[in-house]
Amino acid sequence: MKKKFILITLFSFTLSYANIVNWVVALVNNEPITNYELVSTMEKVRVDKKTALELLIKDKLKTSELKKRGIVVSPFEIDNQIKQIAEKNGKSVNALKEDLSRQGIKFENFEQDVAKNLKEQKFFAAIFEKADKKITPENIRDFYEQNKRLFTTFDAVNVTRFASDNKADILRISKGGSIGNTFNHKITIKKSQLDPNSQFVFMSIPNGGFTPIIPNPRGFYEVFRIDSKSGYKTLSFEEVKDDVTNQYIIQVRKKNIEEYFEKLRAQAVIEFLEPKK
Repeated sequence: MKKKFILITLFSFTLSYANIVNWVVALVNNEPITNYELVSTMEKVRVDKKTALELLIKDKLKTSELKKRGIVVSPFEIDNQIKQIAEKNGKSVNALKEDLSRQGIKFENFEQDVAKNLKEQKFFAAIFEKADKKITPENIRDFYEQNKRLFTTFDAVNVTRFASDNKADILRISKGGSIGNTFNHKITIKKSQLDPNSQFVFMSIPNGGFTPIIPNPRGFYEVFRIDSKSGYKTLSFEEVKDDVTNQYIIQVRKKNIEEYFEKLRAQAVIEFLEPKK
């Protein structure tokens, strides 16, 4: 079994879409988005058509900003980044090239993705510079006081698990609909049994709320209703100061990015085109 290595999130389209009829589906400031790009994105990111189109519009706006700001990267920066990726995966650059080749990815395309990623890092760093001025000790403390539930821990969570091979049944139940004959049972899950991400999910959902729907590898769907939690404890600011700081930074930067792209989109000329008959 081939060992997959960790990569920085990059768009490396490696599937073949030779049978796709291509046409321009939209123009963003006169830059085309093709049907090929749309279908490729839907397949790669596994999203619906509307979401894929929004991602492509955002990507076109971002690419336009990179050009406008004159953001470039040098061959040295690209080589250094590739070396770091290889080292993180315990490989030499040559071994990395071999792995890419086995996965059907041309190294030249990989280099282009790395270059694009580095440009985006510089782009976001420039945007974050303004946002980071809001990151003060006072604001971090206020964030903690207003979001103590994010820093509350528990010993165990009592849940009701619902499972069905019909996703519609699980969706209905998660929206507060009737349970019907859907399989369900009550269980108690200790915090020690959960990974950090699951702990956060279970902790952040109020009693009576539902987790996101989870596709089970065995071919069915499941969802958990939070009935109650035991061993509640809100950690002091001193105990979670680093975590509070990190979460506040993420929130501030995310909001800043969203507002930035909303502004770009409002100023952009976007046309949606029908396929030619």
